Amino acid sequence: MSLLEQSKSAIIRMTGVSEGAEYDELVLNRVRFAYNDALDEFERKYQSLLLGISSTLLEANKGVSGGDDNGE
Repeated sequence: MSLLEQSKSAIIRMTGVSEGAEYDELVLNRVRFAYNDALDEFERKYQSLLLGISSTLLEANKGVSGGDDNGE
């Protein structure tokens, strides 16, 4: 599997997101870090962006469910 395919799969696994400008940026940067054998640095450097994208997806899915925080 190529570094690009590995990076796409990893970003989807980490965030649940598979498209968009931020996804593309993360994939390309992960490829760069993987090529330089520095994936531990990638996760540390991009942790806030990874979490931010994940929380955006969570919020979007929360709105789709139609319920509120009271279980209604």
